[in-house]
Amino acid sequence: MSPPSETFRAADAERMQAAMDWLVRLHERSVSEADLGEWTLWYESDERHKQAFEQMRRLWGAAGALAEGEAGAERMRRLLAPAPDARPARQPWRRFALAAARRRV
Repeated sequence: MSPPSETFRAADAERMQAAMDWLVRLHERSVSEADLGEWTLWYESDERHKQAFEQMRRLWGAAGALAEGEAGAERMRRLLAPAPDARPARQPWRRFALAAARRRV
């Protein structure tokens, strides 16, 4: 059995991943009323979901701000370029950052 602190960290990571996934999904052009209904159920079901979503929303805004201005496109290209030794599974934030930046441009 995992120690309680590891269990809580895993649960927090899962909530943050879900919040990131919801934020990207809600910003897609194809978002439907059913999607909004599912998101509302998820969001309202747990105060920790609300907190995670609001943290991701703030991060979304900050990531989008990186793409602004003349240097924004180059900045985002450098940030999103895969590191030579990076494993894609360890960088789920790349999809999020790219989606946030695209919303700003």
